[in-house]
Amino acid sequence: MEASESALSRMLSGQKPTRPAVIRGLHTLAAPHAGPTELDREIALTRRLFYGWLQARDPDRLLLYRTQEEMGDLRDRLAEAEDKATGLAAELADAHRRHAMKI
Repeated sequence: MEASESALSRMLSGQKPTRPAVIRGLHTLAAPHAGPTELDREIALTRRLFYGWLQARDPDRLLLYRTQEEMGDLRDRLAEAEDKATGLAAELADAHRRHAMKI
């Protein structure tokens, strides 16, 4: 997480929208011993509160953040699909080698 002291101050005072990555970083710093489930629940609550605030103040930025999150989710799904495809290609190549050795 990168945020200068002045940017962080403006975010926490509500003068500037908080980037979603900063929300996760702040929660991680504030509760380093929280379990993943508890941390995710707190982050989701903060995000809902933040998005409510943002809807009232800057709906266009809210749309941008939601679009960026969706793109991030799609990138994650694409990476998982590529990993699966790589694994399946390796299995196929291995099966082909085993079959070729039998011939």
